[in-house]
Amino acid sequence: MTAIGANAIRTRALISSDGAKAFYSVITDSTNTFHILDLVKNTHQERTTDRKREKGVPVPSDYSAIRNKFLSNDPVNVADLVAVDATSYVPITILQHTKYHLIDARFSPDENWIVLMAGMVNSLSSRIFIAPYREDGPPDEKEFIAITDESAMNRNACWSPDGGMIYFTSDRDGYCCLWAQRVNIKSKKPVGDPMAIYHFHRAGLLMPRFGPEPLGIAVAHDKIVFNLRESTGNIWMIPYP
Repeated sequence: MTAIGANAIRTRALISSDGAKAFYSVITDSTNTFHILDLVKNTHQERTTDRKREKGVPVPSDYSAIRNKFLSNDPVNVADLVAVDATSYVPITILQHTKYHLIDARFSPDENWIVLMAGMVNSLSSRIFIAPYREDGPPDEKEFIAITDESAMNRNACWSPDGGMIYFTSDRDGYCCLWAQRVNIKSKKPVGDPMAIYHFHRAGLLMPRFGPEPLGIAVAHDKIVFNLRESTGNIWMIPYP
């Protein structure tokens, strides 16, 4: 557990696939502090950036223990994705698109592909793409593989452990529900149509869409973990004069 001030937000907690390191960001009105915890050596490092001086605040969305790199939005060109070296903090641009803002990226299990959300400017619609990961320059837009269309808010994409399924949330049926798209293990192209995994159409228990309760999803070989928002209410009676 960590202690932070009343006006700070602690977000984007990550743990490496080997369980040796953990990471999180603490964001205040003026700074962003990135924390690295070595769970084997029991050490703690942090790096603080000045939000008033720097354009954008890089907040990691995934970490590769093999490459020792984070995926994040570019702090200057916020629509682009970068891979940041966890030791030197030097970023390299890995994905760009002329139409979309690319966010919330995750490495595939073999770390050769990236699944991400592509947001449309001035729109609540978004779509899911898969793109190859390369360190010698961003791939051409033609190499992006569309997993969904842009008719709904599709986000929170993550891989199955074998890399053959993409799980994501979508409000295509009017509610934020959990969906999945099967993909070819080698080509990563979609196989068949998206499948509804679980619907949350009840008023009392819903998947968060926006606001102070961000949604997080993690997939294991036999289970999926995510947070829900519970809404309750009471009926009151008072004397009528």
